Amino acid sequence: MSSLEQRANMKFCVLIEKSPSETLLMLKKAYGNDAMKETTVYEWQKRFREGRTNIEDDPRTGSWVNLFLKAKLLIKNFTGDP
Repeated sequence: MSSLEQRANMKFCVLIEKSPSETLLMLKKAYGNDAMKETTVYEWQKRFREGRTNIEDDPRTGSWVNLFLKAKLLIKNFTGDP
């Protein structure tokens, strides 16, 4: 199940003043084994309580692909390999 869908449900639970443990139980009942982990529920509940409204992931800087390509280029330049 979509993590965005579960985050939207968590946001709703915060609005109706459900605790993280109550929210986790509801997610487990609704999504079964696909429910988010306990730590994730607590983290997102905290964010929503602090005023976060967006359920999307924050943008990330860089990527593993870019890091890999830069490392490969450095090795190539250092060793002289084509």
